[in-house]
Amino acid sequence: MIFKEEDTGRWDACRRYFFSLTDKVQAGQFDDRYLLDLIEFRKLSETDVETAIFYALYAAANGSDDVALEYAEKAYHKRKINLTLWRLLRDCFERKGDAIRALIFAGFTACFYADPIQIPIPRERVDEAMLKLSLSMNNKKYAPVTNSRMRITDQGVGSQEATYVGEFLPQFQTTDPFRYWSGVYAEREQHDIKTYIAEYLKDHEMLADYGDAEFVFDIMRAKEIPSEVTVDLPPDTEAIIVPLAGKGEFQQVWFQQDDGENLMGRLAKWQFQFFRLNQKTKITSKAPFILGKPIPLGHSPKRRKVVINIFLDALSWQAVKERNYDLVPNIMNFFRKGVIFDDTRTTSEFTLPAYPAIETGMYPHHTQIFNEKGSHSLNADILTLGEQMRNLGYYCTVPIGSGDVIYDEVTRGYDRLIVNQTSTYIHTGVGRAIQQLQAFHECDQFMVLHTLDAHPWSQSGVGIPLETQTQLSLHDLLIGADEAEMSVNLTDRLVYRHWVEVGIREADRSLKELFDFIEANYQDDEYLITLYSDHGTTIYDKVHYRLSKHVAGSAFMVRGGGVPAVGLDEELVSTVDIYPVLAHLLGFPVPDNVDGQLPAVFGGKPRKYAYSMSMFPAQTFKLNVCDKEHECRVESREVTDEDGRVDLRDASVEVYDRRTEEHLPNAAAEPFIPHIRDFTREIDTHGMQWPDMRAKRPKWYGLP
Repeated sequence: MIFKEEDTGRWDACRRYFFSLTDKVQAGQFDDRYLLDLIEFRKLSETDVETAIFYALYAAANGSDDVALEYAEKAYHKRKINLTLWRLLRDCFERKGDAIRALIFAGFTACFYADPIQIPIPRERVDEAMLKLSLSMNNKKYAPVTNSRMRITDQGVGSQEATYVGEFLPQFQTTDPFRYWSGVYAEREQHDIKTYIAEYLKDHEMLADYGDAEFVFDIMRAKEIPSEVTVDLPPDTEAIIVPLAGKGEFQQVWFQQDDGENLMGRLAKWQFQFFRLNQKTKITSKAPFILGKPIPLGHSPKRRKVVINIFLDALSWQAVKERNYDLVPNIMNFFRKGVIFDDTRTTSEFTLPAYPAIETGMYPHHTQIFNEKGSHSLNADILTLGEQMRNLGYYCTVPIGSGDVIYDEVTRGYDRLIVNQTSTYIHTGVGRAIQQLQAFHECDQFMVLHTLDAHPWSQSGVGIPLETQTQLSLHDLLIGADEAEMSVNLTDRLVYRHWVEVGIREADRSLKELFDFIEANYQDDEYLITLYSDHGTTIYDKVHYRLSKHVAGSAFMVRGGGVPAVGLDEELVSTVDIYPVLAHLLGFPVPDNVDGQLPAVFGGKPRKYAYSMSMFPAQTFKLNVCDKEHECRVESREVTDEDGRVDLRDASVEVYDRRTEEHLPNAAAEPFIPHIRDFTREIDTHGMQWPDMRAKRPKWYGLP
């Protein structure tokens, strides 16, 4: 079946006005005819982004940069990637004298479309400018590494692969006085040894380019203190924990307490140490040092003592179900006393868009985080899970993670993140989690454990488990071993399936230690434990499809206070529903912009449809819409542009029986069509893509 455009007369007229306006923009004809065309276009168009851009262009051309910025920023709030919009924002900010913000958008145009950067920077703001430019030019998605550390050299501005360690991470928004500072994680190890290594390699591509070279970073909200700071206890707080890190070797620090006692200690360079303060204390040193955000101690009866989100990246719950759950006995035993959603669908096929969707409860075309080429700040009016939990008074941390979406500010609610790009396994995370639960048992904690045990990688680039190496035949181990593909394109090979299943078993075994600790130390109403995955994997598919049931079939389960002990629950849910479930159980409000909904088992309405999409630039757009019995697959004819939008005219639509996988007649698609149109309203260009963007990518569209 072909996804035909409804009301073709309306859309034909809309396209005529759109291209009339873009022609006038190119010709610089911002006259009355332009405004009349814009009025007619606005009546016909389904989104207001194009209208805002066109009007901003008109205002700028007529000398009103204030009005232009007002409308351009409204458009940018909804669409982060648009060449015309970036150029407009760049030029308006430059004319307004805001060189730093102009440089950010110049960086975007250079990174995506190779526009030259010609923004004059005041000498006194060069360092700040280079950090902002580094961020807008960055293609590395795992903090604290970057492939575009911008510096002034004798030859001009140059970029290099580097690592932000021993310094603050660049960020677009700086409203929090405590900013992310990247240190070295070295638990119970000799002071400064890893710091020496990090300092030597921080500007070398080795540390930035090879999965952090297995180096673990400690990213914490912090301030730099020139020499002294006085730290007082918040009201009704008996003690706080203060993290400190040195900036020099063998750095001495003095603690002058309110009762007159004066004590001396030593700080490790770039490594956080924690100090308990029971009274107002002045902290001094002869050299600058780093003060981590203080951690108040104390429990509130309005909060759980422990909330843990276990994020098993790439765990295909569909594959687990096909094995009758034999890979995860400990997970099943623990969560049977809660709710195991057995029909969960992810929003996306890979982590970059799927992770923010979980943290915000919003689909990727609403978070606008989906394109690996650039870093874009999550809108300030989107409240993440971390922010919601921080507002409730929890100490929010990621004891193990891969550094994803930090640059995009999806993690802005978390005070501490211990990260490495690839060496993130649950046995390590469980150890850190239990250690932290014991160390901070006097405060209420929210933590996320993001691990890669179930994640397959290309065999040509990553070492495989010992068990897989020793148990597979030479044929099964080595046939196709030179395959160098992204994980979303891996094929059905025994080596990958064995590898992943070893990882799932190891994760299940390690998690039993955490579950046992929780049950031994907390009452049921004192904790909430959630386990989920962001997507599955293609390695179980005979025919490759980026949104197959093995990819879209994710995990989601929850146990603890307020959770009914129903075990397996067959209702259809989405990973965007994790947010409202936690809101319901923990007591924070669900904003109006959240796409997720509360499942029926918690008193909400049953979900009729679940949506998964692949909006990867330069590939066809794919949308998978499921109900309980059917799977409707939509695929565009042309490829997706950098902005995640695509022309869906004449897209293919096919429906399958979810149980038998039988291809159903065209008539089966009819109930899905209105929902597809509504869901893709901000994605479907109807053939109206900006000409300047298309011209930059002619090969994508088969153009000369």
